[in-house]
Amino acid sequence: MTTFQRMLLPIVLGSLALFESATATDIVCEGVYPRHLQGVCTDEPRAIYWSWTEALVKTDWQGRILKQVPVASHHGDLCFHDGKVFVAVNLGEFNLPAGKEDSWVYVYDGETLAELARRPVREVAHGAGGMAYRDGRFIIVGGLPKDVDENYLYEYDEQFAFRKRHVLASGYTKMGIQTVAWANGSWWFGCYGDPPVLLRADAEFRFTGKWVCGAALGIAGLKDGNLLVARNTKVPGVGHFGRLIVVREDEKKGLAPITIATPATAARPVIIAHRGASGYLPEHTLPAKALAHAMGADYLEQDVVLSKDGVPVVLHDVQIDTVTDVAQRFPDRKRANGRYYAIDFTLAELKQLRVTERFNPKTNAAVYKNRFPLWQSSFQIPTLEEELQFIRGLNKSTGKNVGVYPEIKAPSWHREQGQDISKIVLNVLDRYGYKTKADNIWLQCFEFEEVKRIRQELGYKGRLVQLLPAKDNKTLLTRQGLEELAKIADGIGPALSHVVAGMTNDVLQLTDLVKNAHDLKLAVHPYTLRADELPPYADSFEELCRIFFVEAGVDGAFTDFPDRARAFLR
Repeated sequence: MTTFQRMLLPIVLGSLALFESATATDIVCEGVYPRHLQGVCTDEPRAIYWSWTEALVKTDWQGRILKQVPVASHHGDLCFHDGKVFVAVNLGEFNLPAGKEDSWVYVYDGETLAELARRPVREVAHGAGGMAYRDGRFIIVGGLPKDVDENYLYEYDEQFAFRKRHVLASGYTKMGIQTVAWANGSWWFGCYGDPPVLLRADAEFRFTGKWVCGAALGIAGLKDGNLLVARNTKVPGVGHFGRLIVVREDEKKGLAPITIATPATAARPVIIAHRGASGYLPEHTLPAKALAHAMGADYLEQDVVLSKDGVPVVLHDVQIDTVTDVAQRFPDRKRANGRYYAIDFTLAELKQLRVTERFNPKTNAAVYKNRFPLWQSSFQIPTLEEELQFIRGLNKSTGKNVGVYPEIKAPSWHREQGQDISKIVLNVLDRYGYKTKADNIWLQCFEFEEVKRIRQELGYKGRLVQLLPAKDNKTLLTRQGLEELAKIADGIGPALSHVVAGMTNDVLQLTDLVKNAHDLKLAVHPYTLRADELPPYADSFEELCRIFFVEAGVDGAFTDFPDRARAFLR
């Protein structure tokens, strides 16, 4: 592994000791490849074989390359048998009516990767894409034209004499089947798709299950009945990286990870409790902050707005009708747009309000229906000063040093209302000792002009984070924009979508934002990891953590569930 790769992905590929033993957690393939991973197989416990479309790679069980050879495109999924590696190859077209494909099996020596033979498999219509071996027969899978509601499995003997075409009653899957393996008494098939699909069949190819589950880039059975599933990450302008995760059969999910890889680097990513432990208690209440403190968060976030009498209070929005009973207590105090604003109420009036879990003021329904029940127990709006005192007290009584992560909300809007929120907040932070980069604080704001003002005009010397809205500020996302930002700020707070563009055909698509930010010494703290609001490319909260902390290599993240993020990193 090169120094360049370590610099590029300091968490994903920082060293070969990044992950624990290969049989217990992820196996990262050494190297970077121009085209994506197509399949994996093993000669357990000796070696792992990786098919990279135009490269065949043999590694040990720690992912270190033992042998690598260039191969013709398109080399697909592969299997190991009798000291040899067999690869499904298509030199023609995929997913078209029969006759456009050119299907083969290439045979390689398992020790040296020297090519031994090429076997035509003309019966494999639509392009050979994957293969497996069991009990004296090879099973080859491949492409599929659109709107065909079944998949085809082609059986060959050990001399590659054609035996039979099996029909799998799976319904249509995008581009057919890409990977196949026998494990734990079943056949498993990985398919592309948005989302990707996993199929299962019994020994006689009778269809037994279908799940939304990614296994189209490689799947291999293990002797203990578990399986290895391949993951591929693409970094723009660099190439593709691959790893294997150990999974077990799961009737609800198809396959589920057994263990979670934990980065073994000294600079562990930080956990920022988003509005406190807001997945469990109403956001920005002192009990939510206490719970997050106990759960092991590194920082507790404070969104700050102003009251009518200029007191900074901790609320996510300038409006207060989504988390309080203001509409019932002060029905005549709404503005012309029907909304209620904190800045229209004195602190004494805000303290009369009852705080609850976030809800839609039009429907009165909870935004997150499985979180803390609406209007249960008793919660209040805290001031920023009350919260800083509260955290200071918890740090003293527990011996911890949990930091604060305040956001100055809507400073331009506040000035339009006649109040300078930045100056007021900085005065409070100064009184509590949050002044320099040595203090345990990150100060954040969405408005770039205000971030510059905080640094240059107001003279703040602590760490500054420029937040990046999900749909705006595209200029700041460019290399040139980040260069300007790095002159002022110490980090960025991007939306998740700024870091991970999504998943295409089971290949995770990373943007170049983290790399560019790290080149400029900017920390990256994306928002927000939620167990009850997963993006389509993650099927669990733990997988979401893996993608951002391990794959993308972010320096920290905001989360509503700090206990689960901490458990992942532990």
